[in-house]
Amino acid sequence: MPKTRKRSVVRKIPYARGFKNPKLKTSISAIGDLTQRPTNSNFIPKHYSQEGFSLIPEPTSVDDWLAQYNETGDTYQQFISGCPWFSTRRQPYLKQTFEPTGATILAKYPQGKIYLVPLGNFPVGKSPDISSLMEFTNHFFCCPVKVMSTLHLEFTKNNKVILVRPDSVKIQLTSRFHVKTGSFQLKVDSVLKELKELIPDDALCLIGFTMADLYETTPDLFVAGMAGGRNRVGVFSFCRYNPSVSFSQEHWYQLVEDVVSIREEEFKRIMLLRSCRLMVHEISHLFGLGHCIWFSCIMNGAGHLEEDFKQPMFLCPVDLRKLQSLFGFDVVSRYKRLGAFFRNNKMKEEESWIENRIVKIC
Repeated sequence: MPKTRKRSVVRKIPYARGFKNPKLKTSISAIGDLTQRPTNSNFIPKHYSQEGFSLIPEPTSVDDWLAQYNETGDTYQQFISGCPWFSTRRQPYLKQTFEPTGATILAKYPQGKIYLVPLGNFPVGKSPDISSLMEFTNHFFCCPVKVMSTLHLEFTKNNKVILVRPDSVKIQLTSRFHVKTGSFQLKVDSVLKELKELIPDDALCLIGFTMADLYETTPDLFVAGMAGGRNRVGVFSFCRYNPSVSFSQEHWYQLVEDVVSIREEEFKRIMLLRSCRLMVHEISHLFGLGHCIWFSCIMNGAGHLEEDFKQPMFLCPVDLRKLQSLFGFDVVSRYKRLGAFFRNNKMKEEESWIENRIVKIC
């Protein structure tokens, strides 16, 4: 998850100590043995061809993810062996109907849904369309998605932030406020704590999202979000994903919006694209997918926003196989639904990628 302090850019950046950049042969082997058919019926080996996928990019900044973190990555087989969603025991905290012999998440938890909950205001023309976020999430995971009622934020006279729960109970969130600029940030742990109390009985996971800025620790400029897999909750902010906003690399409270720098249609496209990418990346973590080191992939880690914005909208073959094993979807049908979404939202580059991918694997 992007988490920013001051960045600097230099030439020839080394990987984090201990990280071993996988070669193509190693990345291909991470896809797993395609002759071993899983129990769900939609598995077709050629859908996981690595053709057209590039290896993960080398770091170009000291703040890039792989320049900071020694990621080990999970192969497909390691994921299958360790992911608790495949267990014949009910996941902790889940209260819904459980079928231990089910081959996929929705076979094990037939009532299961992904829940999304907006936090605070989402001004028209300055934030992503919530119904479009729900639609993309549904197409990406091939899982029922439901949007909960908005959790409102109120501000006290002494600049404290109050979360108003659906039962009208008011909770003070931990936050910080800058008097001169009027900027504020919510502490991410404080929000996660309250979201845990709101998980519906039929939820596989619950994701809160907001246009308010977030932080984790005092030195942070910001943090885009955080997901807690064990508790099945996550929260993230679209505040700095706004293409009209520029911000300081020194002070968290210095954000400037240039409302005339980008056309309305282009703003809508970029804002939705970035928000959808962040949304499904975080939800994937809640379903057990870690950061990908095998190919260029939507599950690659990001050390800062510039790196985040350059990442693709698609799962590499390793992570596609992981997700398909979890949800049992038909890969081509899923691609077609995603392609229609990209076409309807004028995301031409992504639509073209989908079309080319379908040709390659069919």
